[in-house]
Amino acid sequence: MKGEVTMKRYAVLFMLVTGAMTLIDAQETAPTEALTEYSSEHYLVRTDTPEERAQSLASRMEAAFHLFNRYYRFDPEALPAPLTVRIFSSKADYDAYLRKKTGTTRESFIYLHYQNPAKRELVGYLLDDETELNRQLLHQGSIQFLRAFVNNPPLWLQEGMAVFFEACEYDPETSSMIYRENLTWLDPLRTLASQTGGLIPLSEFLHMDLEAASRNLELYYPQAWGFVSFLVYEWDKEYNRILWDTIRLLSPSATYEENLETLDARVFSWYDIDQMKDRLLSYLEGKKSFRVLLEEGIEAYRSGDLQKAEEAFTRASKLDPDHYAPYYYLGLIAYTRGTHSLAEYYYTTALERGAEEAATTYALGLNAFAADRMEEARTYLVKAQTLAPDKYGEKVQALLERMGSEGM
Repeated sequence: MKGEVTMKRYAVLFMLVTGAMTLIDAQETAPTEALTEYSSEHYLVRTDTPEERAQSLASRMEAAFHLFNRYYRFDPEALPAPLTVRIFSSKADYDAYLRKKTGTTRESFIYLHYQNPAKRELVGYLLDDETELNRQLLHQGSIQFLRAFVNNPPLWLQEGMAVFFEACEYDPETSSMIYRENLTWLDPLRTLASQTGGLIPLSEFLHMDLEAASRNLELYYPQAWGFVSFLVYEWDKEYNRILWDTIRLLSPSATYEENLETLDARVFSWYDIDQMKDRLLSYLEGKKSFRVLLEEGIEAYRSGDLQKAEEAFTRASKLDPDHYAPYYYLGLIAYTRGTHSLAEYYYTTALERGAEEAATTYALGLNAFAADRMEEARTYLVKAQTLAPDKYGEKVQALLERMGSEGM
């Protein structure tokens, strides 16, 4: 998800991160609607949309399954039943179904967990926003995946991993999920950590259930993501192994309390909790979001520190490969250094990712002019002049005259 997450949006995001509900089997009622069913290797998709859509959803979820299992390493043969995904074509039908199941409705998707694995299902509805559809399927799909293998995982793992996967992107051409690091919560979490009281003490955080977390929702869910991110990316492998040991030691059939007791005895007893919290805070302080990297890069570029700017923009491009801004600025840096072929590559890449056409075309023209490719420069400059005559008209005219042309 792009853009800064403000504190005002916590309530909306909480509706997403708490989108899992455990129901008793007696509440299950037979569906009456006519649905298309499509079965894949691990999923059963039920939908009132055409079969091609059901097949597409199944392909997407299979890609998500393999993404999740790159981290969990569960044995797919141990899956007790196909993972059911029910997608409605309209919000109204989704609401009607949820009222029948839970007595309420919601804006976001939900995972319904029953004692009987065959009755469990992820439920949602078609969204016009493909990015949001993918995000919600990944979030609830992560919870569904984990709870298919572990009936009662710790809440910090369930919710932290669900947010961890949210930014990944589905590539329909290769039927695969491309991992993208999700830093949505980074800036809000750092802000919360700096306030009076700071983070929830880890000794308390690691034992919280949904009821306890709901009493401190503005902090618990960002902290769950931050803790998982810390366990995955912290340079000290002693902390990395907490995540892998946790996954390895969870019992599929144990109660919530029994799994927590196992982790206390066999994982967290080896660590100094206060020291772990300090390392977590240090990790969060050193972690930089796309927005921060972009701001640091621009500041460095304007001050003439091209090396620092290049490092910041390169890191930003890896966090969000689809955003044009890092590539545009990398083009400016390459142009300043006189590496014109590289500058052209970056400018062209920025255009492909949605950069402002007139400004980037003008930059391409200046770059070609500096590289003594006059015909190419003239083509770009005239186009920029046409796209934004008020901004580039006089500048282009002066350059054309320098090239021996009478201009436009």
